Amino acid sequence: MITFVAFILTFLAGCFLKTDTETIDISDAYKISSLEQWAVVTDNYVAYKTAPSSESAVKAHGRLGEVQKITGNQIVILDKKTNIWYELENGWLEEKSIRIFSNRLQAERTAEKLIK
Repeated sequence: MITFVAFILTFLAGCFLKTDTETIDISDAYKISSLEQWAVVTDNYVAYKTAPSSESAVKAHGRLGEVQKITGNQIVILDKKTNIWYELENGWLEEKSIRIFSNRLQAERTAEKLIK
């Protein structure tokens, strides 16, 4: 009985929680690794953002197969959905628009295959 009441209270508490955006900055994580990361744009067209948010302003536009060095990243939690955003030379892109590589050569080879 106590377990059932605890379950109901936990369930009801979850129904009334506010939906806030939570951001976790993991840009300095690269300092513990000697690896650089490179990104290849996998969408036909992308809009680089000024900040890691789909509501932020467009900074630049990109195309399929562009290769850029990753300079930072952030985990953004919005309405219990987690998105990883990557800061590239031209601006911020969501993880779903890029493929990540541990070196530039791999990224460039993949980009060549994508645009053929």
